[in-house]
Amino acid sequence: MNNNLITLEETNSVSSELFKSLRTNIQFALSPEQKTILITSAASGDGKSFVCSNLATTFTQIGKKVLIIDLDLRKRTQHKIFDISNTTGMSILLNDDNFKEGLDLDTILLKFIKTTIVKDLFVITAGPIPHNPSELLMNRNLEKLLSNFKTKFDYIFIDAPPVNIVTDTAIISRYVDGVILVASVGKTHVGILKDAKKTLEKCKANILGVVANRVPIHKRSYKYKGYEYEYNHSLTVDSKRNKRN
Repeated sequence: MNNNLITLEETNSVSSELFKSLRTNIQFALSPEQKTILITSAASGDGKSFVCSNLATTFTQIGKKVLIIDLDLRKRTQHKIFDISNTTGMSILLNDDNFKEGLDLDTILLKFIKTTIVKDLFVITAGPIPHNPSELLMNRNLEKLLSNFKTKFDYIFIDAPPVNIVTDTAIISRYVDGVILVASVGKTHVGILKDAKKTLEKCKANILGVVANRVPIHKRSYKYKGYEYEYNHSLTVDSKRNKRN
């Protein structure tokens, strides 16, 4: 097993309980029809892929059928977390050849959707690095795929690139129901986090909130680049529907 999957390997740990709390907050923040959640960060190394895989795992633990899509086409991670092949994936699936009239998309998808060690958790890996990631995401095929996936899965989690590094996430955010921004405490500068939020707002993304990653659990508050916050959980989501932190 991969030790990044703490919600599978340490189901009763404090960290797992915090992910479960985040799961509950997300359920309150979204309507039953809203199923697609994008996980991103302001900068590289904030732990968005770790949050994505563990959060998705907690949803399977309440009987949900879940799909993870790795759309960080430049820095692919989910196949490493789940120890599965990355010879094919989204960089190939999004090609126009798969969406020609008369082709059976469901049959094509069988080649790309992979099972994992987690029951009811499936993954579509990023695939080989394409020469045109942004252009691939702009051809509307992603929108068609997500509509298809909503009929097959209870929740779809998308592992997207950091907002401030490439334009990919701004493009993807137009097609999803909610966006979660991951920040690494003690690493992510507040200014960079604000820039990421502004970028998503310009795209009219539905920002569910910020996940504070790597918060010292034994403390009740922490200083974050000159700002002091009180917190109850090291992983939090604030939303219009759910104001719990």
